[in-house]
Amino acid sequence: QRFKQLHGRVPGSLELRFDQESLRPPNDTTDVRSVILGVIDAETHAIDHYRTIIHHADETGDRVTADLATRLQSDEEGHRTLFEGFRAELDAQIH
Repeated sequence: QRFKQLHGRVPGSLELRFDQESLRPPNDTTDVRSVILGVIDAETHAIDHYRTIIHHADETGDRVTADLATRLQSDEEGHRTLFEGFRAELDAQIH
């Protein structure tokens, strides 16, 4: 919705670069720890991306986009915390 409001365009799937190795399915499909670590890595990258958007939006005075990105960043931080908890539980079971 925000792209439309700013007269922008969301890139199509053929224009996107998929380079997050940590999100590729593991060879061992029962490797839950690998999946958890991949999610944590993806959430961290998303948080960093939203921080960049917030910074640029603040520089241009676009408070609406900064507010939206701040709320999305908060969501991603919650997801990361959840999966960090899963990792801690799994590590506690292993030790």
